[in-house]
Amino acid sequence: MPCSFITVVCRLCRKLQNDVCQCFWDVIHALYSVARNGLWEDPAEATTGFIFARFVVAAEAQGLTRTAASYLTWRYCYLLCSIVFMLFWVAASFKDWAPDKEQYDALLDRLPAGLRRDRFEGIADAMAWWDTIVALFWCVSFVLLIVATACASPSCAINRANLSQRLVWMSWSTRVLVPFAILLVFPIRSLVDWDGLSKDTCAVTVNSALGTDGFDTSAAIAGLRQQGFLGPNVEGLPTNFATSSDEALKAIQSWCVAIGDDWYEVFFVQTLPCVYELQNSCRQSPPCVSATDVALLDTCLRNCLALVPNVGQCSGISSGLYTVESVLSSTAAWGTSGASTATTKGLGMVALSNQQATVIQLGERAELMVPMAEYIVGVFIAIRTGALLLTAALSVLGGLAEALLNVKALFPESQQVSWLLVLTVAEAVPVYAALGSMLLQLLGDHVFAITTVLTVAYVSLSGITGMRILRLRSGALERWKLYKKIWMEYALRTVLLIGMVLTLVLFVRDRAPWLRNSMNALQPVVLLIQSLVDYLPRKSLLAIAGTDAALSATLQSDIWRQGWSPDDAQRNEVTLHELSSLILPKLAVRARVADDGF
Repeated sequence: MPCSFITVVCRLCRKLQNDVCQCFWDVIHALYSVARNGLWEDPAEATTGFIFARFVVAAEAQGLTRTAASYLTWRYCYLLCSIVFMLFWVAASFKDWAPDKEQYDALLDRLPAGLRRDRFEGIADAMAWWDTIVALFWCVSFVLLIVATACASPSCAINRANLSQRLVWMSWSTRVLVPFAILLVFPIRSLVDWDGLSKDTCAVTVNSALGTDGFDTSAAIAGLRQQGFLGPNVEGLPTNFATSSDEALKAIQSWCVAIGDDWYEVFFVQTLPCVYELQNSCRQSPPCVSATDVALLDTCLRNCLALVPNVGQCSGISSGLYTVESVLSSTAAWGTSGASTATTKGLGMVALSNQQATVIQLGERAELMVPMAEYIVGVFIAIRTGALLLTAALSVLGGLAEALLNVKALFPESQQVSWLLVLTVAEAVPVYAALGSMLLQLLGDHVFAITTVLTVAYVSLSGITGMRILRLRSGALERWKLYKKIWMEYALRTVLLIGMVLTLVLFVRDRAPWLRNSMNALQPVVLLIQSLVDYLPRKSLLAIAGTDAALSATLQSDIWRQGWSPDDAQRNEVTLHELSSLILPKLAVRARVADDGF
């Protein structure tokens, strides 16, 4: 009894072991079948594994052949591979899905005093939610892809074929076209309150200019305004800056709002030169010249308007006279006397002149601050936009080329597909060449020129392959000729890609150290992997959707041609022969010889 029990247990264990091993190998074979049918084979040769066998059964039940089963097998397996690619993208970008407002809050905390934080709150929120919105598009696209894959399974593929095709197109559009459409019509840079930022800059700059020590600029402006030397544009500026800094700042802010974008022209080009002319006249007035110490000189300058009631017409004073160089050079004669008092007074004059030069520089830099900030913000958004849309744009070219080659594999004798591939690539090559030329002239050298040439050659390969597969005939043998030419293209692509990477690395290492430092900060290996996992699902989706569309167009064209009436066919033949004798005379002669039976 114990022996028989042990025997039964051993048999059960062996059976369980065999079942586990068989299950394991079935899983491995299924994965292999999906990968080979989806990634290696094309719609005409996807015949590996039990998945194909199930599609054969489903096709024969509807009166279809193995050709339809092969196409459906390829499509279903490629959809499964697309799901895997999208899951890879999730694994690579999941940590960025949550809104990250902290890093943008840290940037806003570093704004200069006087610039309001709420001017940038809109764009900070948009950039913090950027990756989250992209993830939302991904989720919608992923759900549509799951449903499309379920509709493409062996039990539903034939009855739900049209639904699956529409869902694939919707999935790809959600992932690619929707971000394109949003970023094409909505400038994210407009979320910054640039007008308000300009007014803040005006207030901060004018406040700093009026608050300089050694000369009561606000009182001088008010006095000059009363004497008629300044126009009404300066009305609203504080007349006594020292009374209350808060009240003075509010008055300056109100003036900046009223004056608008002309604040720099009014204050730094028209008003300050007049004030500086008054200040220079004060330096030459008898009370200031006879001042025996710095304290008396300071008192003299602060009461300058009473001492020098007329300074001439301010309208004739050019702001160009008050450059930093001219102001500093005008101090050369000060402090040259041998007496210590004169030397001390001269040093005070030099300090006052340096202060005047600082105010001039402050105005010049403030004028450029808002345009430079707008430029920097725009460049930052452009980089984020390029990182999102560049892989999408590249996937369009790769996906369409693969789709057309798939249709060519189904119809090797069709020349329309080959010509369409050539024309598609011909449209893309000038765009890539223009972008490469722009980058070369912007920051490149001879090494980078090699990179751009190799890039254009890489993009052109599909068009060259399209020319080489024009004269194929139908049949399995001709299809294998097609495969050999495609494999040759893949080999050339590998060589060109290696050359592009090597020359780009050489350029970054030897010619662009600034770019090397930036690339090190961006972790180029991680960036390359993220770009790859972002490119693959988009490219695979478009390859499937493009194959469906190109195949549908080919079938509609052929079916429509077969439905021509005899009169339509005769008129088409006449037009064909007449135009071919003009455009393709050699082919027309061959056709006539063939018709005559020679």
